[in-house]
Amino acid sequence: MSNVSGAILRRRMQDLSRNVGKPHAPLFAPLVFGAAAQIEAISVSEMVRNSTRLRKNVSELRRMLSLSAVVCAVPSLMEVEAMGGAVNSEVWPPVLLPDPGFDFADIAIDPAVLQSSPRLAASIDMVRQCAVVDRDEPVISVALTGPATLAAQLCSANPERGAIDDGVLYEYVGGLLAALVRLYAEAG
Repeated sequence: MSNVSGAILRRRMQDLSRNVGKPHAPLFAPLVFGAAAQIEAISVSEMVRNSTRLRKNVSELRRMLSLSAVVCAVPSLMEVEAMGGAVNSEVWPPVLLPDPGFDFADIAIDPAVLQSSPRLAASIDMVRQCAVVDRDEPVISVALTGPATLAAQLCSANPERGAIDDGVLYEYVGGLLAALVRLYAEAG
């Protein structure tokens, strides 16, 4: 995080703690997603793999900060990891690890495979839990990686791979994002 954005976030958090400033839009919630792990003094990496902790922590953070949304996922290479790309998810934010053997174009977009990713599975299960346990949650949002960024991440996962046609690349990315949206919608 740059010094400028860090200063803005600190000032916004100070305003939130004093209950002053502008009304807080749901879009603020992804910015404080990582802070939710501090509620239980665990790492963000640990929180995002455990659906119950994820639900409790982000719900409590939403309550404490009077946010109108709870976020179950933020852009963090979760999609690349779910497709089998090498990601160091022990650090936050996760870091892409180039893997010469990774070729996403050979991997079918299968919801069962996507849900076998620990972070994605925890996030989807958190939505299911909220639908049952936290019926008063006003908004559950999912911040997925944008198509251009996701395309660049998939290509960066194997920098030695040859170029891929943009049409094929974006069709694949669109199918992946559509499958993820479907999984979240079905979860509640």
